[in-house]
Amino acid sequence: MRSLCIRIAALACMISLLLVALHLLWNQAYRHFLPTDFKSEYSSGDYIPIGEFGITTDRTTYLHFFEMGCLYSRVNLRHITTIMKQYQSTCDFYVVVSGDVSIDDLRDEYAIPNTVRIIDMETKALKRLGVFTTPHALIVEANDRLYFQGNYTLNNGLCGPTNIESSAPATALRFITQNKPSPFFPAQQLNNWGCQF
Repeated sequence: MRSLCIRIAALACMISLLLVALHLLWNQAYRHFLPTDFKSEYSSGDYIPIGEFGITTDRTTYLHFFEMGCLYSRVNLRHITTIMKQYQSTCDFYVVVSGDVSIDDLRDEYAIPNTVRIIDMETKALKRLGVFTTPHALIVEANDRLYFQGNYTLNNGLCGPTNIESSAPATALRFITQNKPSPFFPAQQLNNWGCQF
């Protein structure tokens, strides 16, 4: 009888551990592959009020939205810096953070070039720009017209080091620097996917 109780207790512990592991896996990974219900009020060509947030430039502006607590955001930032270096002569880059993040530590940890400005915005301001999740990008033309807004998804996953240049934001950046109209992207690459702010 005692042996049966020990087996039942061991089985209960194993089931509990499995449920905890599944819960952590869901919260840290899989739930971010589902689109959110949030929709931006902006479309390509719309005026977008980046000047309200201290962003003024006479060149194309690329805003990369980052959240330290989001695994996918950290992975993307580590690799998007290659794109930033490639286009720094034609585009002004911003990394937009929200929350308690040391800007100096962030720059050092992710090797963000000094030409890239890092700014902190409240969640309310992010939503004003139509950004509800991270990683996310906005590309704004010199006349403050939205050129591209979307995420870094590629097929059924987020971009990493081998395919960041194929992401929708990188593709849109390539098009705008060649003075071409924004290409068509599937809804998956335009929706708010990833970690919610």
